[in-house]
Amino acid sequence: MKELSPALLSSALEEKIRARLSELSVQLDQLVAAYLSRLHREIENLSLEISLINKHAADTRKKIKLLSQLLKTLERIQIRPEKGRRKDLKKIDSLIGYLSEQLEKESKELKVSSFVLSLERQIKQ
Repeated sequence: MKELSPALLSSALEEKIRARLSELSVQLDQLVAAYLSRLHREIENLSLEISLINKHAADTRKKIKLLSQLLKTLERIQIRPEKGRRKDLKKIDSLIGYLSEQLEKESKELKVSSFVLSLERQIKQ
């Protein structure tokens, strides 16, 4: 077997690197699309959950307190989309998780039936 010259070897390596980078770029697009879809679904679920709690929670005072707290939390987050920073994506992802946990906890305290919530979620989807 012939040994490749350094110039041919470096060209072959460069070509393979470029091919892998191209594959990586496609995978990045797929990953971002899936991640974005998941976040949008979770935001839609939060919105639905808030509507259902607002509709079915009997204790108006606790309900208003919860909704006010959620709004304050949403208003506090500072995001700079024009920067395209990962930390902003992490903030949004963490915020969605936090809000989901709060709603789950509070819906129990507000005595909103999880059965009613899941049933209405299924109907609306």
